[in-house]
Amino acid sequence: MPDKRPWYKLPQLLAMPRLIEIRNELRAKNLHDTEEPALPTQPVPANLDPKLRNERTIDGTFNDLTCPAMGAAGRERAEREFAWETAAGRTVEIYNSLV
Repeated sequence: MPDKRPWYKLPQLLAMPRLIEIRNELRAKNLHDTEEPALPTQPVPANLDPKLRNERTIDGTFNDLTCPAMGAAGRERAEREFAWETAAGRTVEIYNSLV
């Protein structure tokens, strides 16, 4: 039976896999590129600096290793937590669900 406690109440050894699971789910479902045209994606280079794989950068680049500019400082738009097509025409409803 899986432990239902929140990750921050688990011992570190059990919390880390839970955090990885949460991160993977958020990456799969939350961020949608809103740039027009869409930002280019690329395979993660094999020789990528290990610091970029494991640490955050000051300017926000490389938070998504396949799309280094996503979420970076100076972008015209912030990435959304839902697809634009999902939100079109539902601005008030979505806003009210967030507050």
